[in-house]
Amino acid sequence: MPKVHPSVDIFVKNEHCYGCHSRSSRISTSYEGWHETLLETIDTTRNKDFKINEDKRVYTYKGEDVHHNKGMLCIDCHTSHEVMGDGKKYLHQEDAVKIQCSDCHFKDEPVTTITYKELDAESLLVWLHRKYEHNDKKMLAKQKDKAPLVNTLINDKGEVFLISKNNGKLLPIKPQPEICARDKVHEDVSCASCHTQWAPKCIGCHNTFDKKEPQWV
Repeated sequence: MPKVHPSVDIFVKNEHCYGCHSRSSRISTSYEGWHETLLETIDTTRNKDFKINEDKRVYTYKGEDVHHNKGMLCIDCHTSHEVMGDGKKYLHQEDAVKIQCSDCHFKDEPVTTITYKELDAESLLVWLHRKYEHNDKKMLAKQKDKAPLVNTLINDKGEVFLISKNNGKLLPIKPQPEICARDKVHEDVSCASCHTQWAPKCIGCHNTFDKKEPQWV
């Protein structure tokens, strides 16, 4: 049994997400740049591009997500409204995710913004715990549910920044590239279709075939 209880506060690190989200679709591992292999073991002292999880799964490094490279945490985008739920039941887990790339990387102007006075009670508590001070600035909000991104701000020049929940750094938010924002060909294409270095392969479970085993009819 664990001898120490995890801290109960809002200062969530990526390790908290990793325990569950390194399985199935391997979101956490992909975010950090690790791809699962079929290897049972490997000498990681000689092979620096490999690592072994506590559950003995062997991973090889493919390249981290640009947001992870900048030091961003999962909760920089996935706020309490997603992590703790919004009180609604969803048929598919992805339906519970409200954040989308265009919430931050918009075309010309932010699609949805919110002020300090408009914050809901939960977001205000996060604000106070984080000791933010930009109550005179507008913030970005998610288009789908209008939930605020309290760690963002729009300055007097109209520049948009994200305050890293990892180290407090002010990170400039880049607008959509010209081709993404104004090319009608890309209207029905997700951002991840292009802005992804690689994608995990569902090895071991969904693509193996053994002719000796019974097959579905």
